[in-house]
Amino acid sequence: MAGTEPLRKSRKKEAPATIVRPAGPVIPYRPRVAPTDAETVTLLDAITNAPSGYFRIKCSKDTYESEWELRLKAAERALAQKDPTKRLVYTWTDSSYLSKWPPHLMAGIIEEVHFTETSQAILAGTRKIGKYHPMLSYFEKGKNFRVSKDVASRAKRLLHVLFVEAEREGWTVEHKAESPRSWQPNPRGEVRLNCHEVKIIEQYDKFEREPTKKEIADHNRYSWTKDEPMKKLYNRVPNGRLSLEIGYSKLNDTKRSPTRLDDVLEGYFTQQRIGTFFSRARSDLDELYRQSYQRRVDRAALIVGKRVTERFELGELSRHAEEFARYQRLVGFVSELEGVGQVDPDYLAWCQAVIEREDPVPNLAIPTPPELDRSKHREEIEAVARTLNDVEFSGWTPISFGEQQGSDGVEGEDTNSPVLSDR
Repeated sequence: MAGTEPLRKSRKKEAPATIVRPAGPVIPYRPRVAPTDAETVTLLDAITNAPSGYFRIKCSKDTYESEWELRLKAAERALAQKDPTKRLVYTWTDSSYLSKWPPHLMAGIIEEVHFTETSQAILAGTRKIGKYHPMLSYFEKGKNFRVSKDVASRAKRLLHVLFVEAEREGWTVEHKAESPRSWQPNPRGEVRLNCHEVKIIEQYDKFEREPTKKEIADHNRYSWTKDEPMKKLYNRVPNGRLSLEIGYSKLNDTKRSPTRLDDVLEGYFTQQRIGTFFSRARSDLDELYRQSYQRRVDRAALIVGKRVTERFELGELSRHAEEFARYQRLVGFVSELEGVGQVDPDYLAWCQAVIEREDPVPNLAIPTPPELDRSKHREEIEAVARTLNDVEFSGWTPISFGEQQGSDGVEGEDTNSPVLSDR
């Protein structure tokens, strides 16, 4: 070797292996078709006349996006032109492992919240408040009223209107006092709106500032290393904008709209009314399912009770047959003894007395089956109930658009079935 050859032979670069991935499921294309005026009127009438005001149908996500969403938006526009004080609300819920319901759509009509003229004038600042709401006295000495004197009057107006309109809406406004502690003999309580704590806080702007000599000395003294830089320090200056916190909800003034809270309070009440509507709709559906399941259980109990009665009657008849067969064997035995002729007459007389006493025929009667013990046959009853269909279940709203029928626009669908599958 001349010493110029490579120690290892270079390998030729091979082409990368081709990885074949299986193709996913092909989702058919479903164009979004605009609803007709007749469909809009039919849907709006069905929602308006729905039982208890809750319109519910079973539909998949694809069907909702391609058909029902367009119909609902058209119905929403039609309702806004017909009655601007009402709003059409709807939501689609997917199925889950912990839910017994299939994918379904819920819709309904609610009335938007509008404050009284007095409250609107107070928020606008054109009317003075003769007497504040009693709960404002707790805010002045409480911990959730952190505002400056410049905006204190506006904060009081907001809280006064909030509590007055909340009581008009039927909400509970109460003061919750904290229990005194050894380190806090005079605790500060909190005002709750529907069990949610209420806070009103003034926002602030941050301006960076230079550290003082004492802050520099403390940093050099208590820091791990002298090379560690100091954190930036800021001055927090109140800017007059307010933030209203009600539980986990937070409403703020903004730079573009410094008085935004005066305009969004009505919207907050409307959103709470929408949340209450859907919560009651779900509770109503659960109650309908509970009643439906109870009806199926009652029907299953009748079926299981009939089975138990038949088993009881068969067992009683088999016992009667066994007793009668035993009696016939005894009669045949005594008859054979009489034919022998060498048996003691007293013994034969005793046998005849026993046979007459053990004769089961005079005691034969139709037995009375016992009442069904549901706790003992609970598993069998539930198994039968899962196989039954409740035709009285009214959780889904029937609706049809011309040739399309069924709860999700598919002809021939069973709208009385409460669930797709019992889990």
